[in-house]
Amino acid sequence: KKTEDPFCRAMEMIDTFYEEMRANEDIIGVVRSWKEICRNWEEGRMSAMLTMEEGGVCRGDVRLLRDFYRLRVRMMTLTWNFPNQLGYPNRIVNEGPEKGCWPDTEHGLTEKGLEFLDEMERLGMIIDISHLNDAGIRDVFAHTRKPFVASHSNARALAGHPRNLTDDMIRGLGERGGVAGINYCPA
Repeated sequence: KKTEDPFCRAMEMIDTFYEEMRANEDIIGVVRSWKEICRNWEEGRMSAMLTMEEGGVCRGDVRLLRDFYRLRVRMMTLTWNFPNQLGYPNRIVNEGPEKGCWPDTEHGLTEKGLEFLDEMERLGMIIDISHLNDAGIRDVFAHTRKPFVASHSNARALAGHPRNLTDDMIRGLGERGGVAGINYCPA
C-alpha cells in the first residue's frame, strides 16, 4: 500500500526504532559497523542495524539520504513496490486481465538513482537491490565498485518470481563480495 508521505512515515518508524532500542538497551544495541557488532557480542547483546526499504523516502534528494545516514541508517533498497525518483521495481499487476509479475529489462536507474549509488558508496551505506528490476540491477553492477546485497531475494531458477535473482545476478553478487538473503513470501 502506498503511503501518503513516505518520508514522514520513515521518520516515525525511525523514532519507534530508537525508542525500542533505548527501552531494551540491556539486551540489544544499535550498530553502524562490524566493530560495534563485535562489541555487542562481547557484551552478550544482540545487534540491530537500521535499514530502510524504499529509496523513495528520500524524495530524490541526496541531502535527505545523508540525513538518514546521520540517523545511523546503514542500508537501503533503491525501490519497493512502486516506481520512484531512483528507479523501478519489476512489474507487478494486481488487477485485471494482465494480473501477474514480469521482469522489467528496459527501465534502469534514473539519473537521480545513479547519483544515489555514488553517494551511498561514498558514505559507506550498503546498497540493497531487493525489489529493484532487472535493468536497475544491471545498472548497479555497472556503476558501483563496492559489494552490495540483495537482503531478501531468492533464486529465480527455483521460484520464477521476477523479484528473485537470476543465476547470473547471484554469481555476480558473489564475485563482488555481496550476499543474498532469503525471502519467505510463498509467492
